[in-house]
Amino acid sequence: MGALESLTRSGTIALWDVSVFWTFVFGALFLFGWLSEEFAASEKRKSHRKLFLTLAIVGVIGEQLGTVAEFALSGHLQTIDEAAIAEANARAAEAEKKAEQFRLAIADANERAASAEKATGQERLARLKLEATLAPRNLTTAQQAALANEVKARGLGPQRIDIFVFTQDPEAVVIALEIASALSQVPWESQTWSCQARAGDFGKGIVVIAEDRTNWKAANALAAALVEQHVSATFFNQTTFDLTKPPCAVMLGPPWNAHAPAPIRLLIGRKF
Repeated sequence: MGALESLTRSGTIALWDVSVFWTFVFGALFLFGWLSEEFAASEKRKSHRKLFLTLAIVGVIGEQLGTVAEFALSGHLQTIDEAAIAEANARAAEAEKKAEQFRLAIADANERAASAEKATGQERLARLKLEATLAPRNLTTAQQAALANEVKARGLGPQRIDIFVFTQDPEAVVIALEIASALSQVPWESQTWSCQARAGDFGKGIVVIAEDRTNWKAANALAAALVEQHVSATFFNQTTFDLTKPPCAVMLGPPWNAHAPAPIRLLIGRKF
């Protein structure tokens, strides 16, 4: 059991494939031995009945051992996936907690801005407005509804979109979750991944990508709706972009399906 616990996900899958292969091999060996022993008509073949019987027994034992290995490895693989999901949920909960802190900080900054305008005039107000500019990207519940309505107003039906976050900054994680929540009201189907790579690999800002011309309108509408809600975003049409490949080698999220990638992709980097 200890050896199983030390296996990685890729290692577990590799051993599971091996166990399936040997289960098949031993199953074939059993079938061959049993049929040969059962239909040994000639005297020469009858003299080998003991060998055929031995092959059938070995095949049965090997097949059973392979099945046990498959079961154990499948269980370990499920345990690994459940642990990854639990970790992702914990990250999301922590990000939501920090998002609430960000919202409170923004509300406090706005309140101080109103007081400063009365107390110290335009110079003080300008400084606080700069603080608001530097504040984390954020979509309130009302902004999420407004974003969804803006996309709907453009006559766009349901779409599929893949969202990738290229930084471990909770601010980027929060805005990704808020955008996904807003799009679910359209409704758009979305999946989100966290790229385990340096933030500099993508850079900063939010980019919406669509490979096929038929999806350019929807992608551009999303970028425009984000800008309307004061979240800077850029639409990028790229006819040579291969959406079957994920944008980063190591990522945390649902399993990647290269056969059915979403036609629209949202890339989120750091704000600054």
